[in-house]
Amino acid sequence: MANGIRLIRLKLDAAHLIACLLILSCSGMSASPLKAVGDDRSVTLVMEGLAASPIRVFALPPHQDLDAEQLPVYEGKPGTVRLPRQQINGDLLYQRFIVTDRERNIITGPVWVSDVGALPKLRNPMPWPTEIKGVSNPEDYDDLVALGVKHVHVNVILRTLLLPDRAPDPPAAFIREVNGHTIRLNPQAIREWDAKLKRMTDDGINVVAVLLNRVDENASNDDLLVHPDTDIAGAPHKLAAFSLDSDRAVASYIGAVGFLAERYSRPDKQFGWIGGYIVGNEVDSHWVWHNMGPADLETVAGHYIQEVRLCWLAVREQARSPRVFVSLTHSWDRPNAADPMKSLSGKALLNRLTQLSREQGDFGWEVAYHPYPQNLFQPRFWDDRMAMFGYDSPMITFKNMELLPAYLDRPEMQFEGKPRRIIFSEQGLHTPKEPDGERIQAAALALALHRTKHTPGIDAFILHRHIDSRHEGGLLLGLRHPNDPDRNQLGGKKQSWEVFQQFETPGWEDKARFALEVAGFEGWSEAEPKPGPFPDEAPEWSGIQRYAHVIFDPIKQLSEAEIENALAVQRKIVNLPDGGFVEAIMLHPLRPNRPHATASYDVALPDDSRPVLRFKTFREKAQGDGVVFLVRVNNQVVFRQTVEDRAMLEHEVDLSQYAGETIRLTLEVDPRNNNRHDTALWLNPAITNANP
Repeated sequence: MANGIRLIRLKLDAAHLIACLLILSCSGMSASPLKAVGDDRSVTLVMEGLAASPIRVFALPPHQDLDAEQLPVYEGKPGTVRLPRQQINGDLLYQRFIVTDRERNIITGPVWVSDVGALPKLRNPMPWPTEIKGVSNPEDYDDLVALGVKHVHVNVILRTLLLPDRAPDPPAAFIREVNGHTIRLNPQAIREWDAKLKRMTDDGINVVAVLLNRVDENASNDDLLVHPDTDIAGAPHKLAAFSLDSDRAVASYIGAVGFLAERYSRPDKQFGWIGGYIVGNEVDSHWVWHNMGPADLETVAGHYIQEVRLCWLAVREQARSPRVFVSLTHSWDRPNAADPMKSLSGKALLNRLTQLSREQGDFGWEVAYHPYPQNLFQPRFWDDRMAMFGYDSPMITFKNMELLPAYLDRPEMQFEGKPRRIIFSEQGLHTPKEPDGERIQAAALALALHRTKHTPGIDAFILHRHIDSRHEGGLLLGLRHPNDPDRNQLGGKKQSWEVFQQFETPGWEDKARFALEVAGFEGWSEAEPKPGPFPDEAPEWSGIQRYAHVIFDPIKQLSEAEIENALAVQRKIVNLPDGGFVEAIMLHPLRPNRPHATASYDVALPDDSRPVLRFKTFREKAQGDGVVFLVRVNNQVVFRQTVEDRAMLEHEVDLSQYAGETIRLTLEVDPRNNNRHDTALWLNPAITNANP
């Protein structure tokens, strides 16, 4: 295989993929000898440096791999070849190309169209505001204008734009022929968007559309738009990845996106503008927000980069200006959840998307990030322990937001020699239920805005949310209190409303100076982003208390543990009474009438060691009736401790009788009579060698 890429799925862990990416960048990854250029009628293939002759070129839709039945779209000498876009098997603009020799041995590819300079029908500029201030979930347009908002994001459920199969045909303006399929748009849904978008555009507000795939709980995996592996029953918010599993599914997806780009990019602004498209939501937490069933990094990244690329091509076919974004949470070098088939680290996903984009024809996607505080209920982000100043930081929050643009400016992450741009498309700050809760929220907002404004590379700060919602699990993130629907009355302003309204106006820093006192800062310089450069390993880790001579680390291996009956499980960083801090496993059990919460590992113990399990037990809150910590080895209880208060208790369990064996180690939590406040923490658990 010369200069080629095999059409197989490699199941590599995140660390391996990152290492491969860095090796490629340091060694100088050579450009593909194949490039695809698209215009309104043709696709031109530029093939340079291919020794084989004659060659065959195959065009494949996203859901097909090369097989013996596939017919080439070109056969002959390498060089520059111009092909009509419309072929028997569809539009070449939305297909990927593979070059083989006469025996179908792959020489290079797959490669997609990446040069689209001559493609867009609409070439008018759509200026992006220089101001960054925005909100999500707008509920009162007059209030948006009063706030001086320049950005909003709106959730577009893509399926609602399409008419059901049995519905009568709409007017011709709402019918498109796409890739050989007739796509019928829903006039009522479109006209509702017209009214919303037109008003915001006329008020000078830039709209960013989040493309979502909400699924009815009674839907089946045969649904045209639902990814075939989506766990519809298990998806927490009934949000699925988009299906690209058939020609019609692809046509529906690009047809709906293309219609939006055509209608909402017009130079006359007849229906309003959409300035950017975010594909999906928080895809590193794919199980929750972009469900495609249990899936590893390679599966998620491989599918998602195709969703993003097809969206970009559909937008670019219509308009030159709108931007296209990938969506990530605040979890950076550590996933949101312990199960590696349900959650990924944002860093690993971003690395793999970048690598796949380069391999297959790099294109101009950007990053929509959500730098919420470490604890969504704690707005004091400056205390975030898991937001560190190195690229292995578990999280990127408002505290260390400057890491993200700095990371994207690394040579291996750049696009066309420049870092990809960033928007903070969803992030909020809770109003604590304490006497000065509004002041704390307002101070956190002021500092977050200041840090964002002074961090190069970030083009929007879209606050979640405009007004408090009664349906966000107790979070109070709005600039106003909840609306009163009985009186049809807008909720009252919080202190944060005034801070947000004054942001990006003269003298704002003086008006927001109270925030420095809340955070304990002496001046605005302490709130400034750090200039970098940043190390690969965060210096903060040196303050972590760890044991010597570790044989097995349950924290580092948490993604490999078998978790059962847990309401929640995660890695945490916990402050110690002496001022240091320690890593921990938090295990919160389900209801008392369920089996205990467990995290189980298979551990091989060396035969020349005296293994000892060491850990501290701790409860974050002294409320409730306490918990029972248990340790089992091969299902036999070897440790039991009831903890009712917040005392940190240190323990050792001698495992020397198991030296030389592979044991089943289980950390277990019993909720007793109820599971309220049962955030049970295993501090720094490790099997160490007592006789190193």
